Amino acid sequence: LVSDDFTRADSVSLGTTPVGGYTWIQNQPTGSISIVSNVASINSRGSGGTPMAVVGGFTIADLDITASYAGTLVPSNNYFFTLGYRMSADTATVQDGQPGYQLQITSAGWDGTYGANSVTLTYGNAVLQQATVAAFTQSTVYDIRVLASGNSHTVYLDGGELFQFTETTGGRTGAGYAGFGGYYGNYDVSNFEISNVPEPSTLLLCGLGFGLIAFRRSRRSGAVD
Repeated sequence: LVSDDFTRADSVSLGTTPVGGYTWIQNQPTGSISIVSNVASINSRGSGGTPMAVVGGFTIADLDITASYAGTLVPSNNYFFTLGYRMSADTATVQDGQPGYQLQITSAGWDGTYGANSVTLTYGNAVLQQATVAAFTQSTVYDIRVLASGNSHTVYLDGGELFQFTETTGGRTGAGYAGFGGYYGNYDVSNFEISNVPEPSTLLLCGLGFGLIAFRRSRRSGAVD
């Protein structure tokens, strides 16, 4: 649906996504998000919430959202990178309390509300679920993924599942805007992608198909033996 690897000329604007053709919405009065050396470089400054880079004109409820991320500055206090989705407005800001989910990555040596080396899913400013990892290393690239379908949210880090969260509050399954940003600090982002979530019936058919293939291979193997 939407995909951007940011491999284009350096620019103060993120421009248009190569896949999807949507234009990024950026409003950074106290910081910047620009393309530098084939990454979206976030230089985030400002208290009370810094605006995210949001995919303009595009809303979705159920999605598979991924991004590669690296923190390039060791700050202090409550600084973090975030992936946002189902946001109520395309002017969504980081940690501002407005309706929408944010997956917040708090790196090594950072302290504050969520603690160092943590991955936290929030809605508005409310913490929904959190996982603590062994350590995040500055300037190391990490792959982040959220699979959101209805009330179910599954969070992955570098291909491994961190946690699953089931939303029990009603009215949080509607379509919204998606994007990324940072609360203070400097961050590099690449390989941003939003895909559809397969329907359960599709997943079942895939599972049956893979099972049939495995069965046939087993039969062939038995015949050879």
